Amino acid sequence: MLFLLLFTSVVSEQETPPEYKRNLICEDISETIKNKNVACEIEKVLRINGFGAELIVAALTNSYAESKFNPLAIGDQGMSVGVFQLRTGGLGGTMTVEERQDIKESTKRVVIALKKSTKIKNAIARNSTSGHLTKLFCTEIMRPSDKHTKAQQRALLVETVFD
Repeated sequence: MLFLLLFTSVVSEQETPPEYKRNLICEDISETIKNKNVACEIEKVLRINGFGAELIVAALTNSYAESKFNPLAIGDQGMSVGVFQLRTGGLGGTMTVEERQDIKESTKRVVIALKKSTKIKNAIARNSTSGHLTKLFCTEIMRPSDKHTKAQQRALLVETVFD
């Protein structure tokens, strides 16, 4: 039980190791894409929680697909909100609109889901590519309607988001 609590906890920004403040993946995002600063905030939360480059690329690609890195984005007639478009009936279920619009809070919610996903943990252990992790992130964490088609589209989007 203690292991589960430790594994699902989210590390706070005060604990950011100095090596995570250098060589940010978000700096490799295409110059044509707006809101790179939002992508960097997402990346920092993922890094301090122990996620590596391939999963960070997957998360950023999915966030871009969902909201174009816009924390104020609203979709599905107001049901989906924020950079990850967290739904009231899904991953964002207990969160307020303001919390889902908060980049760090919504990313922390995604971190909890990532740490619980056996498929993603196994894919990371197998050193899966960012393309494969992008698909898994889509189907396991984001779970849009027609998730398999969108997962394929997002795997191709990696090339657009990152030069």
